[in-house]
Amino acid sequence: MVAAQVLTSKHPLANDGELIVVVDDDTGAARLVTAEQRVARVYAAHGQWPHKRVNLFIFETLQPLIDQLKRASKALGESEAIALAAAAVLESKPMVQVYNLADLSECSIFVNRAQMMRLGMWKDDAIVEALLAREHAQPLSENATTRVARALGAVIIDPAAGNGAAIPSGGGPVQQALEHLAHELCLHAPQQVFANEFAVRAGFGDALFALNRLSLTGGRAGLVTRATLKDRLDTEIAAGRQTEDGAAMLLLLASIEAHARVALETSAFARAGNLDDARALEDLLWMEALSKTESEAGTVYRQLYGSYLALRPQMNEEQMLAWATTSFAPIMIAITGYGARLTASFHY
Repeated sequence: MVAAQVLTSKHPLANDGELIVVVDDDTGAARLVTAEQRVARVYAAHGQWPHKRVNLFIFETLQPLIDQLKRASKALGESEAIALAAAAVLESKPMVQVYNLADLSECSIFVNRAQMMRLGMWKDDAIVEALLAREHAQPLSENATTRVARALGAVIIDPAAGNGAAIPSGGGPVQQALEHLAHELCLHAPQQVFANEFAVRAGFGDALFALNRLSLTGGRAGLVTRATLKDRLDTEIAAGRQTEDGAAMLLLLASIEAHARVALETSAFARAGNLDDARALEDLLWMEALSKTESEAGTVYRQLYGSYLALRPQMNEEQMLAWATTSFAPIMIAITGYGARLTASFHY
C-alpha cells in the first residue's frame, strides 16, 4: 500500500498570525481554510485570540493523533486499556483541538475527514464553522471552574464488595458506563458548557444551532444504535450471559449518554440569552429521541439542564465537588429502579 502524499501550505491568520495546513488530500481543504480564517477574525474582534500559529491537519482519519496518544500513554506508564478507550473516543470525533494552556501562542486542529463525511458535515460550511468555533472556544473560555473541574475524579462504589470498595476502571459494563458518564456529563461538562456559551456569545449561534440540529435529525439521534445494542443484549440474555435488569440498565445508560448530553448544548444557548434556540433544540430532542425512549432519560436531561444553568465561572473546589455530586445523582437514582445498589463518589 502506497502512503498518501502529505501536502503543506501556509495562510495568513488574524492578528498577523499564521495558519499551517497539512493534508493528505487537498480536495475541499480550501473551505476549511476559509472557515478557520473567519473564526479567527471573529474571536480576534472580541479580543479573544491568543494564537500566533494554528496547525490545521486534515487527514482521512485521526489515526496519526491516535498513534501519538498511544505513544504518550506508554511513556507515562498508563494502562493499554486507558489508551484504547481514549482512542475509541477520538475515532468518533469529527474534529479535535490540541493545545497547551500554559502557552496558547500555538495550537493544533486535527480534522477527521472520513467521519465528517459520514456525519454529513464535510460539505456544509456552517457546520464546519461551528466545529472550528467550538474547538477554539475551549481554551478561550477557560476559567476557575474549568480548572478545578479538571482536577476532580470519580469512582463508582459497590457496597456489596465490602468496606465500600471502589470498582476499578475496567470493571463490569454497567460500572464502565457509569464511569464514562461521570466524566462526560460532570467532570468535562463545565468546559463544554462554557465553551459552547462562549461561541454563541461571540456570534456563532446560528452555526452551532445548525450543527446541533444536524446531530438530532436524519436518523442521527442514536435510536438506531440503541436498537442494535438491544438486539445484542437480547442475545446475551438468551444465552444466560446477561440478566434482564442488567440489560435494561445498560440500555438506559446508553439513552442517557446519547440524549441527556444534549443539555450541554441547550443550556449553553440559554446561558447566552438565546432562549428561542434552546427551546427549539429541546423540542427537537423530545420529538426525535426522548419521546421514544425511557422516561428516566428525559428526567435526567431536565435535571442536567438545570445543573448546567447553575454553573458559575468562579466556583472553588468545595463548590465544584458539591455541584458534581448533585449533578450526577439523578443518573444514580435512575438505575436504582433496575436493582442497582452502586454509589458514585467524587474526589480531588
